[in-house]
Order: sequence, then structure tokens, then C-alpha cells
Amino acid sequence: EDSSVVALPQISIEGPAEFQDQGRSWARSELEHADQKCLARFFQLNQELVGSPEMDGNPLLFTSGKKDRRFFWLTASVGGSRWTCVHFEKGRYSTSDGTECPF
Repeated sequence: EDSSVVALPQISIEGPAEFQDQGRSWARSELEHADQKCLARFFQLNQELVGSPEMDGNPLLFTSGKKDRRFFWLTASVGGSRWTCVHFEKGRYSTSDGTECPF
């Protein structure tokens, strides 16, 4: 056994209960069937992103109004954090990504 190898602590990122962006409020929500269908449609339209390590696991969902959704995948590492977001707003999909806090 190599005693010079040290296990890194488990790092996790928790999203806020809500956040403001460009004057709109976004509240954290549980993923429901309609949300999963919305995300499945995004991946159907963007086959190249299926299986992407940046979009692995269940995302955090934030909603604003009845139809607008943002799906966030948050990844923590020793060097900082990274996020990827699928936006479904006004009937259209878009994506964004970055480092540090997206909220």
C-alpha cells in the first residue's frame, strides 16, 4: 500500500432554493414527468450531447413561471467548480456553461 496516496474528500455543490437572473426569479423544483420529457426532447434534438460527462446524473431543476426551466449539472473538483445548464425558455432550448457559481 502506498502511503503517499491521499484520498480526496468528497466534494459536493448544493444549489440555492432560488436565485434572481435579469429580474426574474428562479425557484428550485423537483424533477417531474413533464420536466423529464422536456429534457428528453432536448437530448433528442442534440444527439451529440447524449452521454456527455458534463451532463451526467440528475440535474438540479429551477423553474420560472409555468413553462420556463433551467437544468443545471454542477461538478466540483479540487481546482474549483464547473457547471452546465440547459435552458428551456419561451419555447426554445439553449445551453450555457462555466466555472464557479452560476447563480
